[in-house]
Amino acid sequence: MAAAFETGVTVRSVLSLPALRRGVPEVLAGAEQLDREIRWAHTAEVANIATLLEGDELLLTTGMGIGKRATEQAALARALARRRVAGLVLELGNVFATAPPALVAACEKHALPLIALHRQVPFVAITEAIHAQLVNGQFALMQRGEELHRRFTDLMLDGAGVPEVLDALADEAGNPVVFARGGDTRRATAAAHGLNGDVDVDRGAASGSVGGAVIYRAAHDMKPADVAAAWDAYELGLPGAPEAIERPVVGGQGNQATGRLVVLAVERPLGRFDAVAVERAIPLVSLALLHDRSADATAHRERGDFLAALLSGSLDERDAASRAQSFGFAAPTLVPVAIGRRAARIGRLTTEEDVRWARVWHDLRRELDERRTPALLGGDHEHGLLVIGIADPGLRAEAADRIAATLGQIVARHLGGARSAIVCIGRASGTWSELSRDLRGALELLPAAAQARERPWHDVADPDVDRLLWSLRDRQELRDFVDARLGAVIDHDRRRAATLLPTLEALCAHGGRKAATARALHLERPSLYHRIARLERLLGASLSDEDTLLGIHLALRARRQLEG
Repeated sequence: MAAAFETGVTVRSVLSLPALRRGVPEVLAGAEQLDREIRWAHTAEVANIATLLEGDELLLTTGMGIGKRATEQAALARALARRRVAGLVLELGNVFATAPPALVAACEKHALPLIALHRQVPFVAITEAIHAQLVNGQFALMQRGEELHRRFTDLMLDGAGVPEVLDALADEAGNPVVFARGGDTRRATAAAHGLNGDVDVDRGAASGSVGGAVIYRAAHDMKPADVAAAWDAYELGLPGAPEAIERPVVGGQGNQATGRLVVLAVERPLGRFDAVAVERAIPLVSLALLHDRSADATAHRERGDFLAALLSGSLDERDAASRAQSFGFAAPTLVPVAIGRRAARIGRLTTEEDVRWARVWHDLRRELDERRTPALLGGDHEHGLLVIGIADPGLRAEAADRIAATLGQIVARHLGGARSAIVCIGRASGTWSELSRDLRGALELLPAAAQARERPWHDVADPDVDRLLWSLRDRQELRDFVDARLGAVIDHDRRRAATLLPTLEALCAHGGRKAATARALHLERPSLYHRIARLERLLGASLSDEDTLLGIHLALRARRQLEG
């Protein structure tokens, strides 16, 4: 729906102005439309005045342009209504002693407020009073806008970014705010959905989750799911979609729009200040985007280049120490950390996930800085690399717990779940040369860690069966081992609805303990014993035998690595 913005001046409010009260006003028609907004006031005495108006004006006349015939009067009322004129003020005495009945009837028919003035007053006094109200309202609006701009600026000076500015805007508007990537894609999406492509700028007919990437949602007091539903309705131009204010955000090269800022009128109607608030927020959002790209992104890239050089072994001890010192990093003991990024689905990360992960790196850097933790963070679109400094090698586990917990909280905040990140911690090193090897070990552990049991962090220094199996995943011998141990059961499950592999996995997971396995599978013991007997016939071996169970367990874990 098109957003209607208030001027604060209505037909009803001007009726109480002293300049108009001196004319003894009487509402003759359109009494239910007195709350119409007035954008300006005009005086006119010509018959074709409607063609010169743009809408929302209050028209004052002595009646010389109304016409003597009823058809002329009805035509004028109809034309003014079509132009969305806010109201018609007719001064009696010079042309008409009383208001023409045809004009009154036509105004009532077209819901056009008609006010008769029973005494003559200078029209200029009325228009000046109305315009003074309009100008004073605009001035007050500007003052309030400047106060809000200062609030936004203070946020930025305190280190806030785009999310904080948008949260403040949502609080001011009392409605959710959406920042979406890209320009106006609504027409294309509307056409794709069979909607009218000629969409009004404030109506909406495109895609948030439907087509364009939502970078950030400031939900105000609403549940995220409700905001998402309102956004999709707005973007698709569905019936009942919320009114909205939408403006482009410039933050890229060549002053091109890189996003759209949208206030959705879900919790309360849009007011005249909401548009001002959006206009005040946009420069700060643009500045935050540019700052993030120029400062954060550059710093992230520089440190990433340094860590990449360490991985490649192209830096000697002296060069590495010198470059680290230029970043303000110094510590007697170095701990390497590799951070893997899980996509929400199979395949590459989406644009929205990329943006959210950028916020993760930003917040992690800020958190480490606030804790005065010596740290270097870099990486690329696949993973993050981090080196933290500690005072003593004995503090490595404590530091790893702290980093994993901090990262988990940040990831949960931006991606909705701490499981989106995989953390691998390398050995503590006393030199940059040792760190180069250990950082490489942490990075190489990420793929195996992604397939292993979930842990707060994975230790490169610990012997790990999953890591060993992962390193052998390309060997035919491992595939032959899995097939020899599990082939009969896998073949059985392909042909039968009642599968046995889950039972075998549960039995191995509980070390062959039948009571614990039955509880895990919610089975009665006789039913479990029956399944075990069928498995033993297929395997040709007893599952009570320790070596057999160990071999089966290794084959199951190897199969997960091969399928991963």
